[in-house]
Amino acid sequence: METTDSRPIYPGQEYDLGMNWTRRGDRYSEWRVTWVKPTGELIAVELSGERPQRFIRHPRLFATREEVDELLKDYREAPFVNCELESIFPLSCFS
Repeated sequence: METTDSRPIYPGQEYDLGMNWTRRGDRYSEWRVTWVKPTGELIAVELSGERPQRFIRHPRLFATREEVDELLKDYREAPFVNCELESIFPLSCFS
């Protein structure tokens, strides 16, 4: 689900997973993906586009960095090849 609500910031507890993510079919969009350790959230924040600062949350919570790495294993093995948000976020997140 997309939202524009403000979120708390956890200094030193948010792990950047890349700023080169896009939406499928929109190569000009730019999103940053971050894992928030204290809450287990995986979020994507839009950095460009028609509505900047829009963000989405993964419906699953990730307790460990290993769980996040498992989700991102295909991306990590071939960076810049599969950088579409839809490859790691369920389509239900975009409705």
